[in-house]
This record gives sequence, structure tokens and C-alpha cells, in this order.
Amino acid sequence: MAADRLAAQVPLAAASSKPATARCFVALLPEPAWCRVAWQALYAWPEARRFRVVSWRQWHLTLAFLGDVSLTLLPDLAAAVADLPISPAEPLLCPETAYWARARVIVQKWTGVSEQWYAYVAAVREALRRITPVADAVAWVPHVTLVRGVREPPRALPFIPPCAWRQRTKPLLFRSWLKASGAYYEPRLSISHFS
Repeated sequence: MAADRLAAQVPLAAASSKPATARCFVALLPEPAWCRVAWQALYAWPEARRFRVVSWRQWHLTLAFLGDVSLTLLPDLAAAVADLPISPAEPLLCPETAYWARARVIVQKWTGVSEQWYAYVAAVREALRRITPVADAVAWVPHVTLVRGVREPPRALPFIPPCAWRQRTKPLLFRSWLKASGAYYEPRLSISHFS
């Protein structure tokens, strides 16, 4: 079967008592034009050197965080993500830059969220739950993390020119690694990319 062939491409950890897993989430990529504008604004921010500015190549809008997923489930998970519909036509409106003290991050978030978007995210999570439990237990807040390691409120937030989220795109499956400097992510377009 195709799923068996895909699973065979993923090397399992040998002689390990802990099942081999991959830390995964499903997200949308932002519009390149917005990335350029936001990155230039962050580069000009006087406090940028005090914190860890996330590279624009790492920016994403999470739909569902899946946590540690067994590698044996990845073929079915990848197929489920491939079948997910494109994001809604309605834009996300009312963008604002915010400091989230608990997570120690600065984000760009959108507060003008239509019922169409909430229904879309709920449908995405339900499709993924058929494969693996979805770790997200809180309400969805559309945002892109721009700065990490913000242990105290900055003297001033970066000014990110307001821009509605108008990008229509297919969700992607990402793999995440936790490092001393923070999380690092890469989109995984096929099961072979998990090796």
C-alpha cells in the first residue's frame, strides 16, 4: 500500500524504549508582500537587538498544534493535511502588534475574525483529530510570532504597518525542533521530508 511505502521512508529510532515521534503543527504561510513590510519595520525597531527577532522565513499562522506525533501516524496525517481546503476568502482584519507576557513574545495578531474563519479552523482540527489528538486546548487567536525571549515589556512595540491577512493558501504540515535558542520549524511537504 502507498501508506506502507511512505512509512518505510521514515527511519524509526533503533533500540529506543520511547516511540519515535515528530513535533508537528499545521499552519498557513503569510503573504510575501506583508513579510517584506513587517521585516523592514522590525529591522528599524530600536529594541530589536535586545531580543530574538524571528526570521521572516519562520513566520506562520498556526491552525492546530499537534504536539509529538508518532512517526507511524505521519502517512495518514500528511494525507489528511493534503486534503484540507484552502483558507477562507474573507480577510482577517484589524491587525495589531501585541506583547504577550506569559509567552514572552511579540506578535502581530488579527482581531477582526469572521465566523467563516472560526468554522474553517474547527473543521481543520476535526479532520486532524481523526488521525491524532490535537494538543490545542485554547481558543484560536490568529497571530504570527515576530519576536521571542521578551522577558520584560519593551519600552515601545515595533510599528508594523497595518495589513489585513488576505492570503488564500493551503495549510502545510510543519515539523518543530526545540533548541536552546527557541523553537525552529520547517514545512514538511511529504513524508520523506521527516527523515
